Amino acid sequence: MCVDYRSLNAVSKIYSFPLPLIDDLLASVGKAKVMTSLDLKSGYYQVKVKESDKEKTAFVCHKGLFEFNVLPFGLASGPSLFSELVTEVLQGLEHFSTAYIDDILIFSETEEEHLGHIQQVFDRLRQHKLKLKLKKCNFLQNETNYLGFIISKDGLKPDPEKVKAIQGMKAPSNVREVRGLIGCLSYYRRFVPSFSKIAEPIVALTRKNKVFNWTTTCQEAFEKLRDELVKVPLLAYPDLNKPYVLYTDASDSCVGACLTQLQKKSNRGRK
Repeated sequence: MCVDYRSLNAVSKIYSFPLPLIDDLLASVGKAKVMTSLDLKSGYYQVKVKESDKEKTAFVCHKGLFEFNVLPFGLASGPSLFSELVTEVLQGLEHFSTAYIDDILIFSETEEEHLGHIQQVFDRLRQHKLKLKLKKCNFLQNETNYLGFIISKDGLKPDPEKVKAIQGMKAPSNVREVRGLIGCLSYYRRFVPSFSKIAEPIVALTRKNKVFNWTTTCQEAFEKLRDELVKVPLLAYPDLNKPYVLYTDASDSCVGACLTQLQKKSNRGRK
């Protein structure tokens, strides 16, 4: 359940704690061979609200007036508060674990080492009385789904289910939908060569004072981006002991670059 807390957020002092960059989280996994993904059960609901602050979370529904005993969804400071909690819980374990909000990933070089790492994370969770949702946890995997990516020792690629959802998307009918579309497609831009150049007609619709007009050019760009996501390459992790090859390109509207290495007789890019 998510309550409309816009009025409360407007008069609240927003608590800020930096969310980790997804690129940094993915890079930290490196070439780990064994992984376990954990999901904290009902994330926010495991954080109690101070007695004096409960009345501020009050809401009305058809069954009456209620207030939250735990951190509700919809509060502007919610993500920062929860992210800080998880960061503190895993402090000192960063060399084999990482987390984004309520999604935790444990990664190791060997299975024996991994079991020890799982035990350490579990000890921390137990110490802070945090519970997991077992159905959404995957243990001792050679390949795992994390933050919309399939991760393995060889590299990463988009989650096929996410790509399938993008394939089913319809053309936007207003600027707000265009922004949502760009945000969705941009999440996987590292896999699409010349993404900025292809997306330029669509991005142009979001510019100030621009009248919305979904042209044939926009539709063609939209379809091309969808098609490119179907044939994306596996992006490998960089090998610091091997040379890099940097490709660059630029036009009047955008610039782009692709960092590559030759690995096992095939080109795998790292953008």
